Amino acid sequence: MREEPSGKTASLNSRQIVVNTYPRSDEEKAQLLQVLQSCMPTARLSSGLQHLACGCFEKLECSAGQTILMAGDPANETYVVGGGTFACTSPEVNSGRSLLGRFVKQQMIGERNLYIRSTKRSPFTITCEK
Repeated sequence: MREEPSGKTASLNSRQIVVNTYPRSDEEKAQLLQVLQSCMPTARLSSGLQHLACGCFEKLECSAGQTILMAGDPANETYVVGGGTFACTSPEVNSGRSLLGRFVKQQMIGERNLYIRSTKRSPFTITCEK
């Protein structure tokens, strides 16, 4: 499910930037805000920027078995888990997959992409489990 952004503008350090914000329920905003306040680097942001950032995450619904990030894809996205479980795996030499960890509700995936501009490719695959 994809939502249409609002295209609001915001001012940051005397520069005007366009911020695509997405509609959120009060519950979704509270959950996102809690994640942003507890994860680095977003915990360092002012309260106003944290509230603005809450609207910048696009809502993506996926089903069990759906892959949201493949090894080799550009590593330029950040995800916040709103529900369910996501498995992080790495390709094994013997053509298998090695489970590196799981992400659950209110955890952030790829937060380093918020502050490091990179053309790096993801070494991991992230798949929705349930």
